[in-house]
Amino acid sequence: MLFTNDVALAKAAYNAKIDRLVIDLEQKNKNTRQQGYHLEINDHKIEDIKKIKTAVPIKVMCRLNAFNSGTKNEIEEALNAGADILMLPMFKTPLEVSQFYEIVSKRANTSLLFETKEAISRINHFKEFDVNEIYVGLNDLGIAYKVKFQYELLSNGI
Repeated sequence: MLFTNDVALAKAAYNAKIDRLVIDLEQKNKNTRQQGYHLEINDHKIEDIKKIKTAVPIKVMCRLNAFNSGTKNEIEEALNAGADILMLPMFKTPLEVSQFYEIVSKRANTSLLFETKEAISRINHFKEFDVNEIYVGLNDLGIAYKVKFQYELLSNGI
C-alpha cells in the first residue's frame, strides 16, 4: 500500500507488485491536530482517483475526511471517480460508523481507521459492522495518548 497521486510513481508501484494505492483526502483539521509533529499531510484531490485508475490497473483506496456534514457527498464523489475501498478516519462513535456504512451501502469495500481514544474505548461496539479491514492509526493515537514514541501504544495495553 502506497500513498501517492503521482502517475509515474503509481506505475512503478504497480510494476513492483504493490497491491493498492491510497488517495488521501483527509485534510480537515489535520494541520491543527498534527501541528509540530512533522507528519505527512497530503494534498490529494478526488480527481486523483480517476487519474490513477485511468493510468494503472491497481486498486485505489480513498481515505476520506473524518465524518462530517459533507461525508455523503465525499463518498459519492469518491465512488463516482472509481475508488475501490473507502477508509473512514478519526471516527469516535458507532453512530458515525453506522452512517458511513449506510451511505457506502456495499458499493465499495470499507476500512475503519482506529485513531481516536473514543473509538479505542468503544472497540467492542464496532463488532456488529461488516468491516472489510481495519487499521490502527498510531500517529494520531500517539498524539491523543501523549506518548513519546507511537509504537509505545503497542506495548502498553492500548
